[in-house]
Amino acid sequence: MPRLPPWLLRQAKRQSPNLAALLPACRDIRSARNELRWIEQHVHETTRRVSHSSRRVRELCQSRGRGVPLQYVLGSQPFGHLDIKCRPGVLIPRPETEAYTCHLVDLIKNGQIPGLSPVRGGRMLNIVDFCTGTGCIPLLLFASLQRWATRLNVLGVDIADAALRLANDNVRHNEELGNLSVVQQQKLQISRADVLNDADIAALAATRWDVIVSNPPYVSQRVWDYGHGQLGYSVRKYEPKLALVPGQGIAVPDGWQHQDVFYARLLDIAAMLRPKAMLLELGDEAQAMSLQPPAPGYGVETLLWDVEVARGRFETLNGTIQEVYAQVLRLNPHFKLPEDPPVARGLNRKRSTVRCGNWPLTSKDRIQEGINYLRRLNGAPRNGPGPSNCGRVSCSYNAAIWWCNDNTVPKTLDSWNWIADSAQHILNTCAPGANMVSGQNFESGNWNTIVRRDSC
Repeated sequence: MPRLPPWLLRQAKRQSPNLAALLPACRDIRSARNELRWIEQHVHETTRRVSHSSRRVRELCQSRGRGVPLQYVLGSQPFGHLDIKCRPGVLIPRPETEAYTCHLVDLIKNGQIPGLSPVRGGRMLNIVDFCTGTGCIPLLLFASLQRWATRLNVLGVDIADAALRLANDNVRHNEELGNLSVVQQQKLQISRADVLNDADIAALAATRWDVIVSNPPYVSQRVWDYGHGQLGYSVRKYEPKLALVPGQGIAVPDGWQHQDVFYARLLDIAAMLRPKAMLLELGDEAQAMSLQPPAPGYGVETLLWDVEVARGRFETLNGTIQEVYAQVLRLNPHFKLPEDPPVARGLNRKRSTVRCGNWPLTSKDRIQEGINYLRRLNGAPRNGPGPSNCGRVSCSYNAAIWWCNDNTVPKTLDSWNWIADSAQHILNTCAPGANMVSGQNFESGNWNTIVRRDSC
């Protein structure tokens, strides 16, 4: 984060020392004024002795200036028409979570969820929220639906003690504020359950759940370590890693990446509980795209790499070449790729068929970088059974290389050079004198590669 210009700090100090204290977090005077007003209002409402107010305002401004999230400083966050208490150790509700929760309410009320018949005055509507945190999602769903669904059962579950205490406090808090009221034939519950524990999930199967909702941990260890995207310093320092990053001890199913392990589990839970609808929060478009096939009718496989991370030490890793390289460096910080790629083993071009321009165009240079990466890392690529089972082997700067298996059994190639050769043939055939390219190359052996634009 760039340093604040000295003139801005001087300007803020002339107006108020508290304003200057807020600047490192707010970055501009207008935002700092807004937060100072909220902090002063909070202190006025919560401090009994006026003589202590000035000191309390100063302490909170200094805390906020050090990067403590405003929601922890103020102790609450609006969520729809609710007031959600926030405490360190429990993830802060986000505006995006509020938006899709309200959208889910609209879908239910308007009868737009297939298979979910109108329940107003009829049968019980059952909704469960996994990884509930503050309880903001089940609280808003219950409060928004309780006048519409006469018989309503909303359950929020979590494994963390701090989250369970806070979620139950939020139920009581919003009841006291009059934002919701539990009446006969309606239930709002917060309970302990481990999403990864089969016995805990089996105990829920006695209820016919109509809707599953979850904002699970979905941040990769790499993003957490380096703070990519919207995961900045304040989030990584002050908010709980448990709620954002899947634990390192969690087993990753074949074909999934570590950051997506909760999605795999929630899909298994959905198969057991058989809801009419399921709403899951995803990190960003790139994560959503990584769970989507490159084309209609294709499936997605997270590829496995057998990589020699040190002399005589092989590890099975997963993801794209870029993700695998990052994993290798965590296992062996001294790992270096060969300076010169090995000589490619030629494929039988006579039995190769290339189709050009049938996908969104992407940068030819970026695809070439991915090809060069593939040639430099040793290992044998493995893909699950098809047909039309695809894994993204390289993706950077929105330029992706996919490898698809059209066999009904798993496919293993001798070298990543085979995929590099196949992608290179697309570049040579489809864009010999152009800067942009897309295409698909069908190889003998019933497999193919796709070069196209993707989100990454």
